[in-house]
Amino acid sequence: MATTISSGRASSPLLTANIADHGTIYGGRGLDFDGVTDYLDCGANFNLTGTSATYSVWVNADTVGTQQTIFSKGTNASATNHQYIAYIMDDGAIDFFDGTDNGFISGNASAISADTWNHIVFVITYVGGSTNRSYVCYINGESYKTGNFGSVETQSNTESFVIGAYGTTIRYFNGTLSDFKIFDTALTEAQVQELYLKPEQSAPSAVQDNMVAWYP
Repeated sequence: MATTISSGRASSPLLTANIADHGTIYGGRGLDFDGVTDYLDCGANFNLTGTSATYSVWVNADTVGTQQTIFSKGTNASATNHQYIAYIMDDGAIDFFDGTDNGFISGNASAISADTWNHIVFVITYVGGSTNRSYVCYINGESYKTGNFGSVETQSNTESFVIGAYGTTIRYFNGTLSDFKIFDTALTEAQVQELYLKPEQSAPSAVQDNMVAWYP
């Protein structure tokens, strides 16, 4: 089922708890995906060309064993439309695909398991121009995978930013995604850990103005 929404930042409530168990804090609130047809179309936003960015989301997969998309920007029809995709792989690894086939960074197996809340953050940092970008993925506040996309240029496109599917047609996510935040800057490790340990906050104070979307 396709659903189109805009950023929920302005109307999202702040919480008062201060614990890391996101499932308890949110009382089950989140976007539930059936793994068959569900996805969230966020419009033609969030190009990743010539800028740093951070993507933060709480993930609870009902099953692990097939490739599932956390979010994507681009379609599966043509390589020129592939801008970036974040996956859960069939072995439980978290992978990120950026630009072209040379921009693929694969994580380690068994990073997550089914029916468990995990806080996953992807930080993309531009260093010295649009074709030199570093990558860090954090799981529950700890560095999970690092890499560098080097000379790979991220494609700019007018496709929708989609949560829960790859190009709206394949690799659907099966489970719940909650508190999805996008920043137009690269968060530091300390800021990522603050997001994990204090999910009741909208964002660390130093980067509140850099939060460009919030889908709670």
